[in-house]
Order: sequence, then structure tokens, then C-alpha cells
Amino acid sequence: MGVKMEGGTAGFTWIPWNQIGSAANLRCGDILLDIDRHTEIYLGNNQMVGAHNDTDGRPGDSRGDEISVVSYSYGRWDGVLRYNG
Repeated sequence: MGVKMEGGTAGFTWIPWNQIGSAANLRCGDILLDIDRHTEIYLGNNQMVGAHNDTDGRPGDSRGDEISVVSYSYGRWDGVLRYNG
């Protein structure tokens, strides 16, 4: 499952990864997008949060352990959505 931005990015600016370059340029709250596969939210301090395990096949975090905070890792990001506020 990927992310499609057909409805626009109201309130956010799309920044391609080649303009970000590295984790050193990420800001707390940046939404990291691998458009075809995955989304994470950068929390700062080299941490990100996202859905990492589907332990029971049910939608959402049905067991309370499917969404978690992990150390940042480069994951073929296409870019980030950065809040304009």
C-alpha cells in the first residue's frame, strides 16, 4: 500500500528526498514517504514512528504493538511532507 497525493498537500510542502539529502536535514513532524510502500513520521533525535508489524491481519493497531517508535533508518524515501504551520 502506498500513499497517493491526488487530493493535494494542503498545509504541507512536498520536498523530494534529493533536496533533503540526509536525516540531518529532517525536522520533527516530517512525514517520510516511500510512495509505493511505506510512511513514517520523523520524531527528532533519530527516531521515527510507523506501522511495522501486522501481527493478526486486522486493520489498525489491533494488538497495541503494531505501531512503534524505532531508530531512523534510510528506507528509499521519495521525499517528505513538511507542515507549513
